[in-house]
Formats: sequence, C-alpha cells, structure tokens
Amino acid sequence: MGTSTQDIFIGEAHPDEIAENSPLTKVKLRSARSGNAVFLGSGLTREGICMSVELIMMAELYSALMGSYAVTVNADGQIFQIDYHIQMYRHILECRFTHFAPTRVLRHMAPELRLNMRSDGYVRVRDLLRLNLETFAKVPLNSHTVDEIREAVRRDNKQRFGLLEEDGELLIRANQGHTVTTVTSESLLKPILSADEVSVCVHGTYRKNVDSILKYGLKRMARLHVHFSSGLPSDGGVISGMRSGANILIYLNVRKALQDGMKLYISDNKVILTEGFDGVVPVKYFEKIETWPGRAPIPFQR
Repeated sequence: MGTSTQDIFIGEAHPDEIAENSPLTKVKLRSARSGNAVFLGSGLTREGICMSVELIMMAELYSALMGSYAVTVNADGQIFQIDYHIQMYRHILECRFTHFAPTRVLRHMAPELRLNMRSDGYVRVRDLLRLNLETFAKVPLNSHTVDEIREAVRRDNKQRFGLLEEDGELLIRANQGHTVTTVTSESLLKPILSADEVSVCVHGTYRKNVDSILKYGLKRMARLHVHFSSGLPSDGGVISGMRSGANILIYLNVRKALQDGMKLYISDNKVILTEGFDGVVPVKYFEKIETWPGRAPIPFQR
C-alpha cells in the first residue's frame, strides 16, 4: 500500500483538529501566509503532526513582531482566525513562555521528561524551570523567573493554567487537555452531579467531520476527555473549550448522559469534559446539532 500525502495549509486547520481527525502517513505543511512548504516524513504520530503545525504557526507569528498580528484564512466558507492579536510586549512574553513549553510539557510530555506530576496535574515550578528545554523563541526555559511565570499565567486569555501555593512551594498545571495518564479526572476536575449545574454543553467541530461523528460518536482520541464548551462562541464569558472557527455545534443531553452513568466534569476554566463510555460519547446522547453561526438544525438519527 502506497504512502498517502495530504497538503495542509497552516491556518486552514487547527492543530488539534489535525491531531484528532487525520489518519495521515505523510503530510505536506504549507504556510497560507508565506507559501513556504515543508514535508513531514512517513510514520509520524498524530501528536507529531499536531506539534509541527503549531510550531509553523508560531513561526509565522514570530515573523511579525510589530503591533498585533493574526492569521486569517477561509475554511469551509467560514473565516478561520487563529486568535493571536498580541501587542509586542505580550507577544514576546508568550513566545518565551506560554505558547510552546508549558502547554506541551504540562499536558503531554511529563513522563518522557521525568517530571514528577501529581494526579491533579500539578508540578513544581522549580522542577519545570530545571528542564533542559528551549521555547520556540530559542529562550532556555530555565532562564525564566517565577514572576514571569505568574505574569504569563495571568495574561493567558484562555486561562489554560492554574497556580497553587502549597507548603511554601509554587506549583503549576494545565487546567485540561491532558494525554498524561497519571492525571485522573477525579483529582484534576470538579464532578458535575446534576444537569441543573450546566446551562449549555456544546462541542464545536467542522462540517467535514459530521459524517464520521454520526457514525462513530465523539471520540476523545489521544486525550483523556472529550471537550465541551459551557457556552456558545458568542458568549463573552466563554474563554475555552471550543476550537476557533468551529462551524458545527453538537449539544450534549446532559440529563440523559448523567442518568445513564456518564461521568461529566468541569475544569477551572469552565471546560466541560467527559471520558464518555470507553472513550466515546455515543450519538444517542446528542441533544441537537446545528450550524454556526447560522444555527440551522442538522437532522440526524440517534
């Protein structure tokens, strides 16, 4: 069987979307901004593809340091925007710290780096700063100060990180999105015990994924959980839990899911998460599906 190749335009697909849905063996990444292309070899893991896409997006961002910057392209008839409207100081701070090293380390890389991670996802900041890693801006991770970490966490508009002071020690964690199996849902997250606790529970995806989702359900893939937002994209208070550019919304019937024993949780940054049943949320738990932003209903059979 020959090696399949797909040409992916950076900005046209979100890294998490590629990691979740792409059964690719060889990938050609092309910048929608500069036109530069790079081939990734065969046999890559989805995580490797995801990281490569993210790094190239950061390279595009890093090439425009003045003022604010965003990558905007057309995907499936919708405007897709990578939300990096960042002033120069904030851009430099986040390139040095937030965008690359901690998200990957705190969600995915702790075991291979031999970083001691608790079941609630916390690691000691001093252990993190000892790692022999560079951020994408080529700044050694161990050159950062604790104050820089506090400031980067404070400025993160998606509130992806949590800090904890314990026995005089500062700890940091990713609030959700883990693939590290030492992290447990019960320790990391707050359980949702009643449907009355959740006004909206919606998963954002893309038109091209609908047929597969209706056939197989929503899968957590390499992550520990399927992610849902606690509000719609237009809700000002919703900061995380849905991919930018999502044009399909899948609503979960929270009451039925809880009644049937599905465990639901909410993170500190208000993302609703579930392991589903054996890593899948079956279609019978979908309340409704609609387009976004048009909100036209999409018929389906449970």
